[in-house]
Amino acid sequence: MSHTIDELQRYFQTIEASHAEKLCQGNIKIDPWLQPDSGDSRLGVTLIIPIGSQFKNYPALCSHYQPFQDSLYLYRHEDLHITLFDIFPAVTGFQISDSQLNKYCQVLCELFQEMTPFTIDLTGVLFTDIAGLIKGFDCFHLHHLRQAIRKQLTAAGLPFHERYESRIGHLTFCRYKNELTHPHALQHVNQTLREHFFDTLNVTNITLVIHDCYNLKSKTKVVADMPLAGSQYRSTVVP
Repeated sequence: MSHTIDELQRYFQTIEASHAEKLCQGNIKIDPWLQPDSGDSRLGVTLIIPIGSQFKNYPALCSHYQPFQDSLYLYRHEDLHITLFDIFPAVTGFQISDSQLNKYCQVLCELFQEMTPFTIDLTGVLFTDIAGLIKGFDCFHLHHLRQAIRKQLTAAGLPFHERYESRIGHLTFCRYKNELTHPHALQHVNQTLREHFFDTLNVTNITLVIHDCYNLKSKTKVVADMPLAGSQYRSTVVP
């Protein structure tokens, strides 16, 4: 157990070190889709782990970043999620039929019936030049689950287009909407919360959604809610 925690910690430390100087200089990438006139209509299909009310300490975390609210877009509590697997990343003009979605539901439900629930400890923040993350310590459950999903979808002949392959679990909670006016002050807050324990998540189900890049509730359609080690799933598409 300790070996896997140490390995995950090294992954996070490597990411942190590669962005520390950029952040101190205020060298960040503003998200153009967060601008008022962006007209963001991108949608895609994703497997997510919904967070919901489990992250009870999220308001307290956000309070540390209120002084930077002119620069940061903080996710709303109801939009929080962990991206497990991008089947089709969000793009403008995305379309998919109910029959196609059902194929994914059936194949993935069979896979998740073989998987047991697990936990993720949310411990510490990590900022890159793109987003603010909360580190997830899951003993590589997510990594192994992603590998199983790739294998299952490939065997079934179902296409998928991941943006990137990840070995870690993290929760994105903010992005940059404007330039940083006080980057050193932001880094001070980040260092204060670098190893802070926030909450433990119990992962008992995986949700297939059509959603935008920020998982806005108003733009999200739940396709299927599939329990781990379960025998039934809830689907909103027509069989």
